[in-house]
Amino acid sequence: MVFSNLDLPFFSECGEVALALSEVFRVLKPGGLFIFSSFGPDTLQGVAPRSEDVILRSASHLDMHDLGDMLVERGFGDPVMEVENLVVNYADPARLLDDLKCQGSCLSAAPDRKGLGGKKKWLRQIGAASGETLFTGLDVKVEMVFGHAWKPPDRLSPKGRRVIDIRS
Repeated sequence: MVFSNLDLPFFSECGEVALALSEVFRVLKPGGLFIFSSFGPDTLQGVAPRSEDVILRSASHLDMHDLGDMLVERGFGDPVMEVENLVVNYADPARLLDDLKCQGSCLSAAPDRKGLGGKKKWLRQIGAASGETLFTGLDVKVEMVFGHAWKPPDRLSPKGRRVIDIRS
């Protein structure tokens, strides 16, 4: 069994999800199970700085249908995919920024601005920096994608020998 908890978005960011899935398929024994969770493309919808000075660059997330298709293309059998939409309320905006950083997103200055955007500037924009205004919390949408797929058992010929498919 291979278990992956929120690792796939990092492979997606560098364009190597297909390679990661192929490697999981390679290391599984026939009849082995791949279980995973990931973020969907609707994650962080509506979370953006309130001015053009700072840009939130969010990590890319795969749609569950695309991920399911990739599993089938790599040879996995019987993939099962599920989506759960959550709303997380952040009472502390600094904690939100920490979580964004952990999942691969970052803040940067807009291309036409000089200098860095950064954490303090974004916190000021949402009215949360050191007592400027009372921060009442921020609801953040998180789309969780869960799934599993099996490595099919070896096919055997009528004589009991393993069948190997040759693809061109």
